[in-house]
Amino acid sequence: MMLILLISSGLVVISFIAAMVVNPHSSWITNNYSKIALVTMSVLLAFTVVELVPIAVEYSHNGLIFIVLGILVPLLFHHGGQEHTNERKVHLSLKLLMIGACLHSFIDGTIMITGILAGTSLGLLVILSMLLHKFTEMIMFSLILASRIKRKINLFLYLLGINFFTVLGMVIASFLVTSPEIFSELTGIAISLSSGIFIHMSLTTLSTEISRSRLKSANIYPFVGCAIYFGLHVFMH
Repeated sequence: MMLILLISSGLVVISFIAAMVVNPHSSWITNNYSKIALVTMSVLLAFTVVELVPIAVEYSHNGLIFIVLGILVPLLFHHGGQEHTNERKVHLSLKLLMIGACLHSFIDGTIMITGILAGTSLGLLVILSMLLHKFTEMIMFSLILASRIKRKINLFLYLLGINFFTVLGMVIASFLVTSPEIFSELTGIAISLSSGIFIHMSLTTLSTEISRSRLKSANIYPFVGCAIYFGLHVFMH
């Protein structure tokens, strides 16, 4: 329990640092919103396909079904025949992002608890690597959220909310590890749904931004984002 509290404190610090690093009022973010959206969403897409989808399929035999559901469920929030204002679109994308991020963070917590229960140098390595993963993840989410949230305190609270689900995942998983089959299936379903939501959101945002952007090379920025992700992926592995 003490280790869970220490990890929770570390996640609060990570949330604070990520919120401080990214300034929603920065003129750089305002002037380069389209570029940032294209790069960060392509990073999110690459991360989902490379990292989350294989884990989802490994944990649950029905993983692919729930990935498809995760892609289709957000369509229920779109009502035909209604013209969505920019404010409504921002609110919807923020809602989808938070749902996917919280599900994913919940799973991060379940992975951390395996490191805690291992109690060896390997377990410590798992925890440290997950904290590094959470830091880079929070920076990515803060960049995505900064274009939708205008106050630093709100950005910090959103990031803190995401990390709260990491702690929740640790606590709940500590009771479910006695039933490996249930634990594995629930983990696979949660990862699958978050994967589908991330795929839907990233592809929707990418296509929307490219179609309305005035940048002549707008369709190149998704490749830049993927290159950044794969560079980080190779470095961290």
